[in-house]
Amino acid sequence: MASWTTPITWSTSLALSVARLNTHLRDNLEYLYDAISPRINLIANGSFRSWLSGTSSDPDGWTSAGTGKAIARDTDEKVDTHSAKLTNGAGNAATLSQVIQDEFEDQLLSKTVTFGAYVKCSTASRARLVIEDGTNTYNSDYHTGGGTYEWLHVSGAIDSGATSITVTLEIVAGAAISVYLDGALFCEAAHANFFVRSPMDVSPILLQYQDATPTNHKIAGGFLKMQIGLAPASTGDVAVTFPEAFAATPLMVLITDAYRNARSVESVSTTGFTSKRVAGAASSGFYWMAIGEW
Repeated sequence: MASWTTPITWSTSLALSVARLNTHLRDNLEYLYDAISPRINLIANGSFRSWLSGTSSDPDGWTSAGTGKAIARDTDEKVDTHSAKLTNGAGNAATLSQVIQDEFEDQLLSKTVTFGAYVKCSTASRARLVIEDGTNTYNSDYHTGGGTYEWLHVSGAIDSGATSITVTLEIVAGAAISVYLDGALFCEAAHANFFVRSPMDVSPILLQYQDATPTNHKIAGGFLKMQIGLAPASTGDVAVTFPEAFAATPLMVLITDAYRNARSVESVSTTGFTSKRVAGAASSGFYWMAIGEW
């Protein structure tokens, strides 16, 4: 696609010519294409829904770094339900980065890419986005420090010999501040104006669970969350509480036990369910799985 300029409207002071008309039509059509065309987002967990290591640990797929830094899940969000809150240690820089998966990297060599995200910061010239490929480093403009979410973005050509592509939120060294990141997008494009959910986040992620003595586990991906667990043996009814509440009544709750059909699932809610023991059935524990909206 040809290089583009800010869309303009026709001026009566300009002489009409085919070349000028073509230029204006091209620029405006390309601007509209950029504004509405879908992008394939290659970032995992760009909406920061998934924090399997805990809400004060790195979000899934991301790595924070910096002396004295802190990372946390926060409800001050722009997309979906949570954002990532990064705080630098006083006098030090801090980063939150993701390495683009290898299978995507090979397809991006010599291609122009864009990294964009919603960033919130109350201090000017301290927070920006970065793309690195081992040879080139591309930086976005700094956040203005206005205390609201701004769409920052940076574009650049990936080196033909790149072996790794990393996208980063950077807080440059200075006084300790907190910066919020949400709606992160990385795609093959010369520019991008808004967040698009990654295909990796839309589909539910299934677990192959292999553990002789499991405890409660949860895994999230996009709009759905799966939680699984093991209930202890009991001769009576068992009330199960989900490790985290669902946004709505789960779409599916399954149980399995050693005797098959010895238990039923009843009274399902956003916070748990009751497993009733069939009269005369032997005492047994059971595995359970629930899938529902995050």
